[in-house]
Amino acid sequence: MKKIVLVVFLLVFLLILQISGEAFSPPESVIRLKIGSKELWVNGEIQEPMDVAPFIKDNRTWVPVRFVSEALGAQVDWKGDLKQVIINLEGDTLILTIGSTSLLVNGNSKLMDVAPFISERRTWVPLRFVAENLGSAVSWVGGSKEVLIRKGAFSEPTVAYVQDGNLVVAEVKDNKINGRKTLVEGGVSGPIAWSANGLKIAYYLVEKLSQWEFNLTLEYCVEPSGERIPFLYQDNLSGSLKPLSWEPGDQFLLYDEPSVEFSGTLFEIAPETGEKLQLGAAGAVVYGLFSPDRIHMAWMVNDEEGFQVMVWDQDGLILKIQEETSDFAFSSDGSRLAISTPQGIKIYDLFSPSTPPLIFPFERPVYHLLWSPNDTLIAGSDSEGGVFGLELTTGNILSLDMNPGSRPAGFLPSGDLIIEHPLEFYLGGSTYYLHEMETDTVKLFLEGAEFLTVRPN
Repeated sequence: MKKIVLVVFLLVFLLILQISGEAFSPPESVIRLKIGSKELWVNGEIQEPMDVAPFIKDNRTWVPVRFVSEALGAQVDWKGDLKQVIINLEGDTLILTIGSTSLLVNGNSKLMDVAPFISERRTWVPLRFVAENLGSAVSWVGGSKEVLIRKGAFSEPTVAYVQDGNLVVAEVKDNKINGRKTLVEGGVSGPIAWSANGLKIAYYLVEKLSQWEFNLTLEYCVEPSGERIPFLYQDNLSGSLKPLSWEPGDQFLLYDEPSVEFSGTLFEIAPETGEKLQLGAAGAVVYGLFSPDRIHMAWMVNDEEGFQVMVWDQDGLILKIQEETSDFAFSSDGSRLAISTPQGIKIYDLFSPSTPPLIFPFERPVYHLLWSPNDTLIAGSDSEGGVFGLELTTGNILSLDMNPGSRPAGFLPSGDLIIEHPLEFYLGGSTYYLHEMETDTVKLFLEGAEFLTVRPN
């Protein structure tokens, strides 16, 4: 990827981690901007202060167009007769018109919900529309009223996991753990989830009341700065903690209420406000996922009709798979859905949902489905044969780990697979191994951890 020099305008306060002389590497550029402040940080370093401060109006963050665009490496031109701002960045062209909600991106029209305006001889634009259309990911941190902008990939892959009740992040370099740091000390339990842009981690905080009852807080941590934002509290709960899933725009999180039953109640939560929207019937949803492409959402239902997988897009229900299933997973580009059935793994084309699925037969039910980064292989596990890899181009089955009970924990961007071996219950935690796919070799990666996930890159 070409390196784009960002001289700035927003950042994420990136703590430098020093453990055994090794430190985290920053992404290509992470910028932090705070509402009402002229301070500006780039990859953890404060820059020359701005002469104006960003502000919020109509639920949007507003910044001067020239400052934002040039900070992203773009060229800005002004056509006074048309009252238009023209922004060019590496072949992409944005055209905004004062007073108009129409935004032209490479000649294609998009609608904004607000219009640029001129004030004090400056042209002000909504940050998210401009930054995202110039290739950046934007996140809002409500607690500190900060905007985070990430441009480019992270320099090294990173994993997050729970160890002894602490939330830990660790950098992976040369297929081994490099630097690591603790983000949250004590009380962390259950599944954890990275946001799609790799800047936030959602997790459960649990306060035990008895052997079976607990109080629960759902919160997220901004990984570069360590700031913690709680947004949901529930008391006197019992049952198991279910997987969490971020919507790719970081606006919503899928959360399944703890329950002693196999099925539970699924909610869509806005982390910045804590507002909850129930999805499906109470007590009927097993778990849900957002697709990586912002388009689809799916959940598994177990009701009077039996097991079903329901897939939705922005216009409504597009696919209803009415058969017993043990797991499902979206491809990394969001275009396909793999589900495990008694007949084997079925793969549906979500942009042509009426097309019959591809079927790859298996002798036993399979679980913990994961797509590789290039979507050419699906990893999974079964109760007897350990971890396997299904090559979609050939249909070949690869035996990746023969230990019954092991399961795939995540793919690194390189395509190498992290495999979890759960330890005996009383020992706590798991041992994680890294399977180097190209050389077909396995090495010890991490011990005594739980709920390991790989940061999106």
